Amino acid sequence: MDYSQFPARDIAIVDMKSFYASIECVRRNLNPLTDYLAVAGNTQRNGSVILAATKKFKEMGIKTGSRLYDIPEEFRKYVVSPNMQLYIDVSVNITRLLNQYVPIDDIFVYSIDEQFIDLTSCSSLYTPYEAITDIKQAIFNSFGLPSAWGLGDNPFLAKVALDIYAKKEPSGIAEIRYSDVPNKLWTIENLADVWGIGNRTKENLARLGIKSLYEIAHYPVGKLEKRFGIIGREWFLHSWGIDTSVFNGLFIPYNSVGSNMGKLSKTKGYGRGQTLLRDYTIVEAKTILLELCEETMRQVRLHKFVGKTVSITVNYSRDVAVDGFNRSMTVQEPFNETLKMYNIALTIYQRFIENYPIRYISVRLTNLSKDTDTFQMSLFDPNGFRKKKLGFVMDAIREKHGSASLVRACSLTSAGTTVERSRLVGGHQANEHS
Repeated sequence: MDYSQFPARDIAIVDMKSFYASIECVRRNLNPLTDYLAVAGNTQRNGSVILAATKKFKEMGIKTGSRLYDIPEEFRKYVVSPNMQLYIDVSVNITRLLNQYVPIDDIFVYSIDEQFIDLTSCSSLYTPYEAITDIKQAIFNSFGLPSAWGLGDNPFLAKVALDIYAKKEPSGIAEIRYSDVPNKLWTIENLADVWGIGNRTKENLARLGIKSLYEIAHYPVGKLEKRFGIIGREWFLHSWGIDTSVFNGLFIPYNSVGSNMGKLSKTKGYGRGQTLLRDYTIVEAKTILLELCEETMRQVRLHKFVGKTVSITVNYSRDVAVDGFNRSMTVQEPFNETLKMYNIALTIYQRFIENYPIRYISVRLTNLSKDTDTFQMSLFDPNGFRKKKLGFVMDAIREKHGSASLVRACSLTSAGTTVERSRLVGGHQANEHS
């Protein structure tokens, strides 16, 4: 593979180790690396999910996704409730610290506890490893929090370095460059550990006789794309350590390996997704679909956009050996009305849904343009203007009185989640007294 045609930057990713649990340790003058502390979604329910656990608990097999009943009674002294607003505040402050080293455009917040940083602009002052070591110590000095780091020529290589190797290094720092692909990428034993694959994809690839990144790299890319769509081509590129994504809201489209990479194209959209707390039926999930469309379009209107492309993703219960689906539909006229998005999403949903229990749904509106406040009258929808204005009126009521002050009737059924989620931050208690 000729890597000279692909980006080679100094991309790092920081992972705040056991983030929620480490913050709670610091609050209590405990050591995140040597003390036993776990954060549970609800400390009053024995079956509550563990959201985070310190290193010592992980050594016992207690980790994110475990249940409270998995923790022996004698180790429950420091099983605490979540403080989501505090975790968000600390995450924002870590971003501000990173911004002292690189421009804000060189930071990409991947999740509340992981952030990508493009260190290329620091090359005249530090080596990448020196920069990471300095920042890592600064985070610990400022917040008392341990972190692990991955470094690579692109985001994919950095993430794999973090996930597979950094947590085993005494320094907490690992690096993968293009030259390391045969020794560090192709030798990964469990394909499901690779970013973007997971257990279900691993099973699907195994049906083709593929059990490693090496085998993906040497499988005909055309067959992968025919079987899995564009994601098959992405897996092929990743297996060679290639990732053309950048941080500033742009992406590089590619049609084939070694071809002209084309012009940079902006991508932008608004969306919402929800992992469900139980299995939902096909009928029940329609309520979630409507609630997600409601939340998405509220943001679209707030930022004065309209869009034309609706995407929907559905994943089934992990007990089902069938993949979910991701599909989209584009309409001719841009819009920002909730029910229009819902009707489009519902059309997609009803066409592709299968009779399996549902555990995840997301929706997204893309192909955006600015809302000009003009309205194209339609003979087929004479009330279109009133529907458009109604959305803004509902937004104003919710902004003034809270998101649960005005809900649709279906949200008050057992399938609805809007009212309960309105009391949460990040899906959990805002503070331990909520």
